[in-house]
Amino acid sequence: GVVQSITSSHRPVAPREKMCAERDFLRARAGTPSIQTMLPTIWSEARERGFEVADLADWLCASPAHSMGLEGIKGEIRVDADADFVVWEPDTPVAIGPAMLHSQHKVSVWEPQPTDEHPRAFAGRVRATYLRGRKVYSDGRFHAWANAPQGGSGGSGEVLHPELGVLDSPAE
Repeated sequence: GVVQSITSSHRPVAPREKMCAERDFLRARAGTPSIQTMLPTIWSEARERGFEVADLADWLCASPAHSMGLEGIKGEIRVDADADFVVWEPDTPVAIGPAMLHSQHKVSVWEPQPTDEHPRAFAGRVRATYLRGRKVYSDGRFHAWANAPQGGSGGSGEVLHPELGVLDSPAE
């Protein structure tokens, strides 16, 4: 198959919320925090398979922006675009576990389990994140600014609606 886009379905659900009265896993709420672990997990797997940083940028940035009709606004670094990007160290090891997760839900599908004979190693430490050219995260800390979202409040952005027909399959 061909990978066109990779996006996050960040939807953390605490273990207590996953339990349902019927004790039926098919009725339990699904979800896991994934936005924070997405870059190191995808990069580690892609690199092992011979893909490069340019492939990652296409999957995670350019292609999703195109799919949503946001070319020229999101998904690339260029004049008049939003300048959303990360500064990262692609070779630096990343230990995924409760201590590094910023989500209120401190369980990840990627953290080592007691039954793991060889726990999975990840690489790709994020040093800083920029949103519309403003540094919002660096070295494990979030940075506040005027009108920044704070603990469950609404975001500081705007809702961008995709154009109809953009989500059609690309021409072969």
